[in-house]
Amino acid sequence: MDHGTTFQLRFTDDITEIGRRSLTPMPPGTGTIRIVPGKGAVDLAGLPSYQNDACFAILSTEFHSRKNCDVQLAAAADWWFDCYVNGELVYSTMDLGNGGAPDAKRHHFPAHLKEGENRIVFVVERGADSMKFYFDLQPLPANADAVKCRIPVQLERELRPPQPEFPLLFPPLITHMTPRTMLIRAITTVPVKLGAEACFPNGERFTVFGDGGCRTVHTLKLDHPAKRIEGTFRLFTCNGGKRTDLAEDYPVHSFGETGPLRFLAFGDTQHSMLYRFDLLKKYAELAERANVDFVVHLGDIDSFSDNYESRYLRGFLEPYARLFHGRPLMPVFGNHELRGKEPRRWFDQFAIAPGETCYTFRGSEIFFAVLDGGDEDPKIEQLIPHQQQILKAAFSTPEFQNAKYRIVLIHGVNVEPFPTGSKMKAVLEPFHNGADFDLVIAGHVHRYALYPRGQYPFPIVTLDGPGGVRESSALLIQFDGDSLSACALTPDGEEFDRFTIMNRKQKPIATNY
Repeated sequence: MDHGTTFQLRFTDDITEIGRRSLTPMPPGTGTIRIVPGKGAVDLAGLPSYQNDACFAILSTEFHSRKNCDVQLAAAADWWFDCYVNGELVYSTMDLGNGGAPDAKRHHFPAHLKEGENRIVFVVERGADSMKFYFDLQPLPANADAVKCRIPVQLERELRPPQPEFPLLFPPLITHMTPRTMLIRAITTVPVKLGAEACFPNGERFTVFGDGGCRTVHTLKLDHPAKRIEGTFRLFTCNGGKRTDLAEDYPVHSFGETGPLRFLAFGDTQHSMLYRFDLLKKYAELAERANVDFVVHLGDIDSFSDNYESRYLRGFLEPYARLFHGRPLMPVFGNHELRGKEPRRWFDQFAIAPGETCYTFRGSEIFFAVLDGGDEDPKIEQLIPHQQQILKAAFSTPEFQNAKYRIVLIHGVNVEPFPTGSKMKAVLEPFHNGADFDLVIAGHVHRYALYPRGQYPFPIVTLDGPGGVRESSALLIQFDGDSLSACALTPDGEEFDRFTIMNRKQKPIATNY
């Protein structure tokens, strides 16, 4: 009779606990759970000790072996897990996911047990609907080729960022930059009145005191010089008319109204939180090497928003703020932002305006239109004319009329062989079917492809995501004042495609809406 394996079990939402600290003995009073293979997977999220939609479960058990031997471990989770044996990472699905339901497809992999006591630790990350976990220890089969044995991806598992200055939950970040303004986003642990001041060379200073309200989610619109320049900004609290500066200065990378421009685009980061952290670290290194002016996230930050604070704030915004060192984030709305218990909460708090999923901006001599394809949005019929009105107003401005290039940023596009139902074509139809634009950059299909003009009057490039050929990829766009060049990169910086777009002299102007 199979009595199963008894694990010590604890839950956590703190991603910084994942790593060596998760491999140490459990604290006193930790609960236990028995996993019996014959009974299938256990939903850890259904246990009485599970609280507050915790993102991670840490399970630890000890085996006594009478000799050095090799065994086979069988495990599965919904959707991600790491397995450590005696402190060594031996298997992980943090990059690929479980590959199916835990009861239907289990991972088999070898492990070496030493003579005496052996500690086996699993780190399980919660899936979209549950936190199922299965485990069994079996003799190594005679046919060792039948055992999966791929080297686990080495992610960034030692996550010990410094504690931010009180009252900040994590460092602030910049979003929605234009040649003259930027939005500073900050999360505080307690409600406060927050302001900001930016300082640039030659003594230029820009100050904003906010709207005077006490809150924990802060958006501060701050001016900056309309030229390529680097500076710093500092936050301060306002209490009874008294300004108290926080100690740390944060960088600002400002781009101007003319001259060169560089930006990095990627999206579909709905991997495990650990894998996403590793991706952001690698993309931040790409952004640093290329000295980009801003970063575009093409949507689908995560698979779901059941735990907004953990999966969006701590799982994306915090590492972004720490890693990208003042480079502004230009967010695009994806379809997965509509999934989970708190749909749209990301854009309700971090859009250019509450709930606004479409916006335009000018970067150097390039006009950008950020569109919402409406995938999975029940209000798509109202969304289409709303976006058309935003474009109509923008197209009559000098920012559009005088732009050398015009780029659409959108999550999904309806292209073969991946019809997505995106409403981009309907949004652009009144404007010469979008012939005013020179390039569309999208994600969603999780496959890199470059579609030349034909089905649409502009080329389209889509990027890899989970399940793609490269799992993830990014696009580095460089404008040198004349041509627009694009370089497709893996997260590790390997170039696998390159193309150039030349300015079309006789572009139509969309003024006859």
